[in-house]
Amino acid sequence: ASLSNEQNDNSPESAAAVATVAAAAASSPPIPLEDLPETVGYFKSNGCHVYLQGVIHGSLTSATEVYNILYDPRLERQLKYIVVELDFDRYLYLQSRRKGTRRDRSK
Repeated sequence: ASLSNEQNDNSPESAAAVATVAAAAASSPPIPLEDLPETVGYFKSNGCHVYLQGVIHGSLTSATEVYNILYDPRLERQLKYIVVELDFDRYLYLQSRRKGTRRDRSK
């Protein structure tokens, strides 16, 4: 007995529907935008999902938000890069507070 199109998973219509659902899932953010704090932006570039987290230096809330994104199970197998932007003045300040850097020890 043959199956009708409704029961036949190999029909062209069924394959197209599955492909459409798969493409939509691949293009949607792994963490839905409504689950992100207001301090996080999202965009997609060259097939990569990019989350941009704004932070306040020394803020426990900011640190927690960053932690939650980095360790979100929905990103577990997709996270490839972490980029940190640090302005030069902040960099100099942090360097001035470091003790015993390799450069200091070699002199």
